[in-house]
Amino acid sequence: MKTLYRNWVVLLSCLLGMVACSEEEVTLTKTGQVKFDLNVQDIESIITRSDDINVDDFIVTIKGDNYQKEKSYAELKGEGTLELPAGIAYTFEAVSSATDPDFISQTPFYKGSKEETILGGEIVAVNLACAMTQVGLSIDLSALSSLFNLAVSIRKGSTGTLYPMTVKVNQKTEIYYVEPSDDLQLVIAGKTSEGYELGTLGIKSLAAEGVDSSAANTLWSLKITIDNSGVRSSISERIGLKIESSSIN
Repeated sequence: MKTLYRNWVVLLSCLLGMVACSEEEVTLTKTGQVKFDLNVQDIESIITRSDDINVDDFIVTIKGDNYQKEKSYAELKGEGTLELPAGIAYTFEAVSSATDPDFISQTPFYKGSKEETILGGEIVAVNLACAMTQVGLSIDLSALSSLFNLAVSIRKGSTGTLYPMTVKVNQKTEIYYVEPSDDLQLVIAGKTSEGYELGTLGIKSLAAEGVDSSAANTLWSLKITIDNSGVRSSISERIGLKIESSSIN
């Protein structure tokens, strides 16, 4: 009887060991599948501009333990699902360009990421929501155009590099996409219609004018006007400037 009991114990132990090994083997060797969905978040307080953005060109990077793959979103959509080794935590990241944006650009840069653990035999839906990493600025100088020929630049802090923003015939700039900072400054310079150089007419801190320039995924229209003091009597004196800000809609 004792011998029969021992035999049953040995047999049960073997069976449990085989099940454990089998489960471990499934975890290590089986693959899981990923189905991607990529979208662009609406810009804060602004109507959506997603129609102007082709997410098919976005680059998706998948990183895991000893695993890395990079494909365009168009390629991933064409494949339907992507097969990946199971039992691994992955980071999925999508960007609108292979290179990081400069401090100022005329092209918006979008980025989104998510972490998921892929289990064997399962299909995991990965939704990558990408947001603009910059603050968008459009400058309107038309209120001063009858008085001066103007130029506008932007910088980070009082000692930062000046980056010129092209002023169009209508005395407005295109939308420029700038690295967010609570210390962005506009520098307005100009000369008279006769060509007399006035130098810097004004330096305006966006934060001091009520513009949250530290918030990414926002767009602002900034109109530069003369304050109540108007133009002073001497041309060598600087004029008083103010910014009228509003969200672009």
